[in-house]
Parts: sequence; structure tokens; C-alpha cells
Amino acid sequence: MAIKHKTRKELWALSGNRCAICMVELIRYISDTNTNLNIGQECHIHSKRIDGPRHRMIYIDYDHYDNLILLCCNHHTMIDTQPDTYTAEGLQFLKIVHEKKIKEILNLFDTQPSKDLTFDSISRITSGKELVDIINLVHGYQFDYDEAQTDDEASVIAVFFENLENYGCLAVIDDIDKSSQVQLGLDFKHSITRLEDIGFLVFGERRKQNMQVDGKDVGMLDVALVYVIRTTNPRIIDLNLD
Repeated sequence: MAIKHKTRKELWALSGNRCAICMVELIRYISDTNTNLNIGQECHIHSKRIDGPRHRMIYIDYDHYDNLILLCCNHHTMIDTQPDTYTAEGLQFLKIVHEKKIKEILNLFDTQPSKDLTFDSISRITSGKELVDIINLVHGYQFDYDEAQTDDEASVIAVFFENLENYGCLAVIDDIDKSSQVQLGLDFKHSITRLEDIGFLVFGERRKQNMQVDGKDVGMLDVALVYVIRTTNPRIIDLNLD
């Protein structure tokens, strides 16, 4: 039995066109050839084959949505050649966390921003390196923003926050070397400049906060606070915008 078209659409939509492990974009527009490059693969958590990775005689339909995870081709190869490391339970957990994260990102502009932004004592961010230092290996995020008034503003702000969180996830999964951090800093600097061009400033800091999981205290953990604030916001004080 092949994967149904409806199941395939659901998997790609809920995965946000991103690999569930590395968050890389799976379908990319190649401008010089006017075509799309697709590096995404619909992978089975439990293999159909008796001798395949993580095979279990428990599924009636191995092509059911619950048995599929969307990955890039590199990570598909990795999980299938290391089934003892990438267990079915671990992949199912990754799938749930990834789809939850995508939903949170997509819901960013479906909710009203906070009316009481607490950024008075938080520093303005002007360099990409500052953002790298704030986001690197944090345990949680607190993002906020002044309400977007146009589709372009909404898109720029959403992509900015998405890129920050993507980097945070990658930093936890892989040890990102210094050269890559330098490039990320440059990319973040371009994002800051783009936000400034449309009338927004970036504020942020890294701080420790008491965190809870399922209502239980897990201690003081590092949290990244990043706010995108319109330059005309009256709560911005003592800033030389020149």
C-alpha cells in the first residue's frame, strides 16, 4: 500500500516544509534554473520490510500518518543506518515536538501581541553576534513584538523569529562550530537591518528564569528574550536612533 495523497499533504503541512531533526527547508526555489529543489523524504518510523529498520508486526497500515516522519535525505539515511540510536519511540517524540514547534510558529500572528512589553531595561541589539550569544544553547524563548500593520511587516518579523528558534534548535542538536556561528551572526545582522528598514528595532537579553514542565519546577534555566519593537513606540526612551 502506498502513502495516500491526503496523508502526504498532511505530513508536509504539519511539518512546515522542514526536516524534523535539523529544521532545514526541504523545498527550495532555485532562481537561476526557475525550478524547485526537493530534498525532503517521507520516512517510515517502523519499516514495512521484515528486515528493515525498527520493523514491528504491529501496524495494519505502515503508510499511516502516525508512522511517518518528514526528514531531509541526509537524516533519513542516518536514522535508517543507526536504528539502535534512532529508536521508534525517539522518532515519534521528535515528530511530536517538531510539529508542535511548527504550529507555534505559524500561530505567531494569529494571536494579539502583548500590550505590556517589558523591555525598558533590556538592551537594544544591533549586531548579529549579540543574537547568536543570546540564543546559543538556551532552554526556552520569550519572543514578543509590536503588532504588524502590513503583510510585509508580518512576514519579516515571523521569518526573523523562526530563524532565531531554528538556530536555537540546531545548537542543541549539533555542536555548531565558530565559523558557522560567524556566518549566522552575519545573517542575523542582515535580518536586523531589514527590520530597521521597515521601522522596527530589536531588543534582547539572555536571562535565567525558573521554568516548569507539567506544573513541576525544573529549576533556573537560560531563556532568550527577544522583542521586535516599532521605532515609534513611546516606551522606547533615551535612544539615539541616528
